[in-house]
Amino acid sequence: MFSLCRQWEESGETRESFCKRHQINMGKFSYWRSQYLAEEKPQEDAFVAITPSMNSGMEIRYPNGVVLKIPEKTSLPDLKALICLI
Repeated sequence: MFSLCRQWEESGETRESFCKRHQINMGKFSYWRSQYLAEEKPQEDAFVAITPSMNSGMEIRYPNGVVLKIPEKTSLPDLKALICLI
């Protein structure tokens, strides 16, 4: 299935014409395509690095430039709530 996704990318065809030519259901192809993109082309910003600071807690830097500074003794439930706010 992933080879068909690669073939479609290289073909320059519309998704509809490619599916008709290969006798593939559009819904199934869309599902395969989403699986292919998730596995073969992972998003670079899928994970955010959390870097502990030696003297004042943690600092989380999000790809959009937001910096979240967290005091050293912040509880896990509070940390989770802060992360979910962003």
